[in-house]
Amino acid sequence: KKNLEYALEAIQRFAEEVEGKIVVTSDHGEAFGEGGLWGHINKPHIPVLVEVPWLEIND
Repeated sequence: KKNLEYALEAIQRFAEEVEGKIVVTSDHGEAFGEGGLWGHINKPHIPVLVEVPWLEIND
């Protein structure tokens, strides 16, 4: 949660300095020892988990 808050705050500061739209995307991530797991976890393909949500904020 802290990492997401940090990233969103940085994006907000950046957005205040530029004109136009900003697209924010991310990688799928990896396990780095959480729960004793390492690397990419092989899970079944679940469409709802891989769909890209779209959010536009107009102020």
